[in-house]
Amino acid sequence: MPTLPVRDSSDALIYVVVDPANQVFEDNPGGPAETNNTTSVPTRFEYRVPDLQVQSVTPPTEVDSDTQFALQWTTINTGLRASNPMWERVFFSTDNQVGGDVLLGEFLLNQPIAAGESINRVQNVTIPTNSISATGDYFVYVQTDAFSNVNEGANENNNVTFSPSGYAGFFGPIWRSRTLPLRRLPSSIKRYRSSGPFPTTAPARPTLRTGPTGSTSAQTRRSTPQRRLQRHLIQAFSMQARVMSHRRPCASLGESPETIK
Repeated sequence: MPTLPVRDSSDALIYVVVDPANQVFEDNPGGPAETNNTTSVPTRFEYRVPDLQVQSVTPPTEVDSDTQFALQWTTINTGLRASNPMWERVFFSTDNQVGGDVLLGEFLLNQPIAAGESINRVQNVTIPTNSISATGDYFVYVQTDAFSNVNEGANENNNVTFSPSGYAGFFGPIWRSRTLPLRRLPSSIKRYRSSGPFPTTAPARPTLRTGPTGSTSAQTRRSTPQRRLQRHLIQAFSMQARVMSHRRPCASLGESPETIK
């Protein structure tokens, strides 16, 4: 079975040559019997192979990293023969050039596309956070017949179509460290000394007045629980006063006690 060459559709000749190596003596060289070994017939040559192309790619207006989104694209067969099943691949790119890009997915199209027909596809993909360093405008592109399952002949160099993704939001982990300044206390606080000695003894108990009958007056009389509470408060106040009168100035933050004079 002869195979036709790869060329554009055009008018051509098909011819047959017998005894191409001149193994049979038919006549003297250049004689009529040696010059009639070729016969041709004109014919119309049609280059009938599929020609798969990605007609359009439609990503969302905005996408976020590490978040699945639906990507839509249209694959068309502009050739003169139906294609067979094949694979398509989706890539993420920081520019509009093929190479060094992030593969987002591989998707099987398990059906032929007739000549002149197209098919719409929708697949979910995700842009990984580690593929970008900041929010910005990037690209996604689709490669049809990614593994050359379809013999397209001379049409193998038009299988990729780019589309701006519009906006890719970077939502990667962000770590921030913050050092708070060490604040010193005001001198009025850190150098505080008492202006005078605190009382170290409890005040004298109030004198209770007696009525005409010798009993304690109702206005000055204290119940036993009230007197006990008063005594505890006086003792606590006296103890605090003794401690404060002998206390050194308190050190400021970040300053060792030895530096306080």
